Amino acid sequence: MLKFYRPWLVAFALILLNVLSLFWSYRLDFTENQLYTLSKSTKQILKDLKQPLEIKVFMSEKLPAQVVNIRQNIQDSLQEYQRFGGSKLKISYIDPAGDEKMANLAQYLSIPELQLQSFEKDQTQVMKAYMGLAVLKPKKDYKADPKDTNPLAPYDKHSSLPVLQNVSNFEYDLSAAILKVNTEKAKKVAFVKGHGEHELTMGQMQAMFGDKGNDRQDYDLEETLNKNYEVQSVSLTDDLAEIDTLVLAGPQEEIPEEELTKLHEFVKNGKNLVLLLDRMEVNQQMLPKRPNGDWEKLLSPWGIKILPQILLDKNHAQASFSMGGFMTFSLPYPFWVRSTNLNQDNAITAHLENVVLPWVSPLQFEAKTDVKTEVLLSSSSYYALEPMFEMPKAEEKKTEDAGEEPKTEVKPETPAAPPVPQARQIDFDPQQNFASLLKAKEQKPLPLAILAQEKNAGKVLVVGNSNFINQSFAQQFPSNLAFFMNAMDVFNLGDQLVSIRAKNLIERPIMDLSPVQKNLIRWSNILFLPFLVLVYGGLRLFWRRTLKKQIS
Repeated sequence: MLKFYRPWLVAFALILLNVLSLFWSYRLDFTENQLYTLSKSTKQILKDLKQPLEIKVFMSEKLPAQVVNIRQNIQDSLQEYQRFGGSKLKISYIDPAGDEKMANLAQYLSIPELQLQSFEKDQTQVMKAYMGLAVLKPKKDYKADPKDTNPLAPYDKHSSLPVLQNVSNFEYDLSAAILKVNTEKAKKVAFVKGHGEHELTMGQMQAMFGDKGNDRQDYDLEETLNKNYEVQSVSLTDDLAEIDTLVLAGPQEEIPEEELTKLHEFVKNGKNLVLLLDRMEVNQQMLPKRPNGDWEKLLSPWGIKILPQILLDKNHAQASFSMGGFMTFSLPYPFWVRSTNLNQDNAITAHLENVVLPWVSPLQFEAKTDVKTEVLLSSSSYYALEPMFEMPKAEEKKTEDAGEEPKTEVKPETPAAPPVPQARQIDFDPQQNFASLLKAKEQKPLPLAILAQEKNAGKVLVVGNSNFINQSFAQQFPSNLAFFMNAMDVFNLGDQLVSIRAKNLIERPIMDLSPVQKNLIRWSNILFLPFLVLVYGGLRLFWRRTLKKQIS
């Protein structure tokens, strides 16, 4: 009797479970970094909403098959946002097709109508569709005016995600947009100009017009920074009162005394400063151009110095270079230092795995009672240093007297004219033999990036290189851009967005193995599998013989 009712009980339990799932659900996320679960930072951002916000999703009903899964992932994520945002978050889905009013609103929000390829019945068709969203902050006491034709008139602020194609970054982009709209006043980030610094540019503009003959790549960061901040370029002679964070990226000329004073006063007033400084300029052909200044006066308030040396590290990245413009090779290049020695106690670097710094000069700092100093990036324990300068030898004069050994007379140096160090030519060729340069002896790691803060003053980030976030390096090493953007977020918005960005930055580089370890792995692969087959065959033979004896 019980067997007869068991299938009906199972069916009833399944039906009940499906009905309950309509009112209550729970997602299990087994990915390493919880990619499909909202982070604590996002939940806190939603909890801190000051007033209700609207999320308008402009998504066409009919989409090509290859992007339908993107729509489903977006909808699943927005359900989680609605769950934690509650009544303070109103989410609506809009298909602007055939709705002139909604199409006009999408246009004002910079959400374009896309042309997507659709593959159906062995034919390729072009389909028009919308795949974007906007976060809007309604005005509290808005009264509609029939004469006002601006569809954004009912809203105080808005932030758009024009094309939802990179689902992996969706949580960061949406949380950043919510945080931006929920903030009363947008933070201002400015890049200093006037001393040969890297400039902000759009990637397409640089590809079209090149590097303006200065043989150094600019920063393709304007679009990324504009998502959260107001970005501009300023001269140090301008009024800096409205700026929250200044970035001095790779100056090639000496900074006048009065401008240095202005920079120091800027930080003393509680504002933040990012200093990306080079001791030597190296061009894209991996040839040294010239040594830069020592930046001693600039860094003196925080007790930091940039050593006149270029670092080679056993832990390094691959460098790609072309031969004759036709073939491209990739070789291990110790001058591109891969720093995996990151400060896990600081939000800027806690969620990163590595940062690659090309042609970097190590830093040095002395402890000051009124300055808090943290090392964010360090070299490994196995490295070499190439000095950029060499001291001229003292003049020697040899004299010989009868019956006496030849003597060497050293010409004394006059205190008024100390020897001037001469620039030393460093060989940056990636095809050279680096074994003789890299020491096998373990050494104390050297600082490569330092965060300093005087008491009652702003934060200062110092990095001994400025090229690590130019266009090519930011594309090749995404963690470099994440490191810089983490610093921007921590300086201006706190550490809420940092952990969200790091969820998709997972790298698993191959460990640097010794020859003994390599041979051990090689012979284990060769011998272990045949050994398992022999063991299995022996056990099976033993089992069959034992079975025959039992039968007989």
